[in-house]
Amino acid sequence: MEGIETAETSVCNSGTNCCKPEELVCHGDPDGQMVCACYKSWDCDDYLRPEKCSQHPMDTPDGKGGWSCSASGALEKCIRDGSDLPSGVNGWKCKAVGGKVECSRPTNTPDGGTSWDCSYAGEFKVCKKKDDVPVEDGGLPASDGYVPPPKDTGVPPKKDQGVTPKPDTGFTPPPGWTCSNGPNGELICKKAGGGVPENGSGGPQGKGSFKCYWKNNMITCEGSSGTPPGGNGWNCVVHEDVGGWRCKKSVGPNDTPNGGTWSCTSGTSYNGIVCVQYPPPPKPGAECQPGAKMWCDGQSYCGWGQVTCGSDGKWKRKFSLQTFSFELDCWELADGRRPNTVCACYFTFFNKDCCETADCVLPPGTNGQICPASPGWYCDYCNPLNPKCNEGGAKCVTTNSYETYCGKDCSGGKACPAGSKCSSFNQGSGTTWQCTPNDGSCYY
Repeated sequence: MEGIETAETSVCNSGTNCCKPEELVCHGDPDGQMVCACYKSWDCDDYLRPEKCSQHPMDTPDGKGGWSCSASGALEKCIRDGSDLPSGVNGWKCKAVGGKVECSRPTNTPDGGTSWDCSYAGEFKVCKKKDDVPVEDGGLPASDGYVPPPKDTGVPPKKDQGVTPKPDTGFTPPPGWTCSNGPNGELICKKAGGGVPENGSGGPQGKGSFKCYWKNNMITCEGSSGTPPGGNGWNCVVHEDVGGWRCKKSVGPNDTPNGGTWSCTSGTSYNGIVCVQYPPPPKPGAECQPGAKMWCDGQSYCGWGQVTCGSDGKWKRKFSLQTFSFELDCWELADGRRPNTVCACYFTFFNKDCCETADCVLPPGTNGQICPASPGWYCDYCNPLNPKCNEGGAKCVTTNSYETYCGKDCSGGKACPAGSKCSSFNQGSGTTWQCTPNDGSCYY
């Protein structure tokens, strides 16, 4: 059938890879950025049950707006006022009827099959996979690609005990590490102790409360300690704004399991170190491990959001009607979580530097943090959407790097603390004068 793929064809989500050049509809600046898509391009959420796919307005009879469209079973129609007949691309057949143009075609579905319920909202089309309807053999017609589950034998399946890696990993844990396989094939290794600063006077390791993240071959720990921490390679400085101390040291040979590239976190609450090694991408062209989550711009006040890796090994994307391009399907969590670092509390808006890992992939078993209430004094972090700064005249300022912290009123010649200067900030229709550190940052 013209313009319709077979049911065995997988869903395509990139216009330039889905169609012939003459089938593409493009928008944008011919001398700049062009965004092209076609009637075979879909944006699907395969985590929903039933599966849901949507399609942008480029699939109208002429790739433009102004149409009223509907889908009923195996036929879809689009109607608009006028008499100019489109050329009938992408399977559309058009005719003039009583001052209107009517176009119809067999319903265009994500895989060309008939197991979809499609509907229009204006010119935006959504198709949902029909609920599985059993037939005599207990499955669905083969054309839908459905494989019936094995019969229940009454014997429960064996569970992964989560103690040692599968034999085919070829990995032998070094002394002190215990390793297991995660749900997506990743290798998770844990080690008691280590990963937090030692007490500088020879006391027990990590005497205090630290939160640590590993980036760029350095371990950074921030927190409190009853006595000055340090020693054993740790360089610690007083930093009241991150809990008391900030300590750093280079990642050593004993700080990770042997071999390979590891993503690690540590801290007092972990009781040691947790390192993860993801397996190779599951298929050519994959960019992530299915089920993994990554921090990204939540696109709401440029806030913190998360995107999930789809079953195809790629970060899920959605089509933006604002930019006519595919963007990461990134959503802010309802409770406002962000990376489990102090940096992420100082940067209310997305800042890649604040992720727990260099690639911003969430460490397995974690889902970020809700920042503790700020003390609200000078140089403490604050949220400009809900500012709470204690001193009279103090404002929650946002710097050019989008760091947010409480300033200190310096209007009318009021003095600023040592190491600070008086800076002006636009606020509404007026200007406020606030003390800020000479280098502009309370965190770095």
